[in-house]
Amino acid sequence: MRVGLPATSRSIKKAKTAGLEVLSVADAAKWADVIMILAPDTSQAAIYNEHVAPHMGKGKTLMFAHGLQHPLRHHRSQQRHDVSMVAPKAPGHRVREVFTEVAVFRR
Repeated sequence: MRVGLPATSRSIKKAKTAGLEVLSVADAAKWADVIMILAPDTSQAAIYNEHVAPHMGKGKTLMFAHGLQHPLRHHRSQQRHDVSMVAPKAPGHRVREVFTEVAVFRR
């Protein structure tokens, strides 16, 4: 699994410690068949337009974890790709806590 982060992200060290390969957002979008945007609603449009959209195309899937302001809400893409949203009902830190509990339980 790979993660796309800006070079200035404070999460790079955490991602590498977790065993993830860190790429630029654009390089991750180019590489991936499934792209999940996990960013605040206010940042999603800029991330999509600047880094992801140039790499979308047939056979790719774009996913969101929440989407009150997701960039495709008012846009119909002419590119042929799927779009989906998985929206947990909890604040991000609580979703992470539950995920960690379940992941440990399943080991």
